Amino acid sequence: TLPRKYDRYMIEEYWSSRPVSVAHRVAEIVTELSPLLWAYVRDFKLANEMDKRTQVETLDLQRQHSNALRDALTRLGPAFIKMGQQLSIRPDLVPPPVLAELQKLCDSVEPVPDEVAMEMLRKEMGCNNQQELSNMFKGLRRVASA
Repeated sequence: TLPRKYDRYMIEEYWSSRPVSVAHRVAEIVTELSPLLWAYVRDFKLANEMDKRTQVETLDLQRQHSNALRDALTRLGPAFIKMGQQLSIRPDLVPPPVLAELQKLCDSVEPVPDEVAMEMLRKEMGCNNQQELSNMFKGLRRVASA
C-alpha cells in the first residue's frame, strides 16, 4: 500500500512497481494539456493574424484560453488545482486575463460529493468497507479544500 508517512524511497518503490498506473496518469495529463498547448502555440506564436488582431480580440482569445486551462486543471484534480492556485498569485508569470481565470480556482471549484471522495479513499487504501477506513483514520472528517 501507499505509505502513510512521507518517505521518498518508499513512495518511489510504490510507484515504480505500478508502471501501468503511472503511464495511465501521464497519458491523462498529456491528453488533457497537449490540446491547450497546441492551441496556445497556434493562436499566439504561429498565427500571422496576431499582428492584425485588435487588443480587444487578443484579450478575448486570452480569456478563452484561460477558461480552457482552468477547466483542464480542474479535471486533472487537486494537485493541478493547487498549481493553478499558485499561478493565480503570480502576475510576473501570467497575464491579467489568465490571473483572473485562475483565481476562480481559489474560491469556486465544484466540490466532489462526499460519497465519491470517501469511496475513492476507501478503494485507494484497500479497505473493504467504510468501517475499516474509519478504523484506519481515527477522527476522519471531511473539509473543503483543494
